[in-house]
Amino acid sequence: MTAVAEHVQAGLEHHRAGRLDDAAREYGYVLTADPSNVAVLRLMGILHTHRGDHDQAVMVLQAAAALEPGAAEIFNDLGLALRAKGDVHAALDAFNDALRLFPKFGPAHFNKGVTLEALGARVQAVDAYTLALEADAGLHAARFNRASIHFAAGQYAMAADDAGSVRLADPALLEAHVLYGRASLELRRLADAKKAFRAVITRAPGFAPAHTLLGSVYTIEHKFQDAAIALTEALRLDPADVQATFLLGLVRLHQYDLAAAHDLLDRARLAQP
Repeated sequence: MTAVAEHVQAGLEHHRAGRLDDAAREYGYVLTADPSNVAVLRLMGILHTHRGDHDQAVMVLQAAAALEPGAAEIFNDLGLALRAKGDVHAALDAFNDALRLFPKFGPAHFNKGVTLEALGARVQAVDAYTLALEADAGLHAARFNRASIHFAAGQYAMAADDAGSVRLADPALLEAHVLYGRASLELRRLADAKKAFRAVITRAPGFAPAHTLLGSVYTIEHKFQDAAIALTEALRLDPADVQATFLLGLVRLHQYDLAAAHDLLDRARLAQP
């Protein structure tokens, strides 16, 4: 292994371990000897992004792109650096440059989608996420983001389809279970909603919103004792949960506990902004 390769390997190991100063030192050794080493310039630019040195990241990645204008991955990295810097329109241009060079570049489509969402262009973002998934069906983040947009637009069946696929592919992603459950709840697929919320509670019993959502399903089903248990737990975990307070007030009404119901509903009303 050459000295350059040793420094690059050491830099990569430090970088992966989060030792960014050590990684920068190793990359710097290479760039001092060979300032036009595009591969290491790219690594240094990514490192600057990870350190939050966004101006430096953009400068280094622009230098790398100038040296190798046909490298789609460099323009993708440049887009990420520009977006982190807050220059969203320039970031979008960089992702488009990457896609002109490599139209089937899934991560660039995904990053373009995230950027379009930041610009409020949700319809175009959905198109970008769809292209990302056509390029790489394993980009679960693209499917989840698309599901979130569908849900916000009231397209609950499409949201449930996408979120359901993500929760099966990545059961540890609690947000996918929650989104699938919420979409199922809107569709009145109550059994599916309960299954999703219970999956979250099994993995993260301290996550109060899942208890609130489960309580809302039980309330719809008129299973008031189960609803009371779930909502009481939600309020134990988060006493400021207005939705849980309101729902538990309704449950107490149905249980003819009028004093508790009035107290809870008053608290919920006073907590509203």
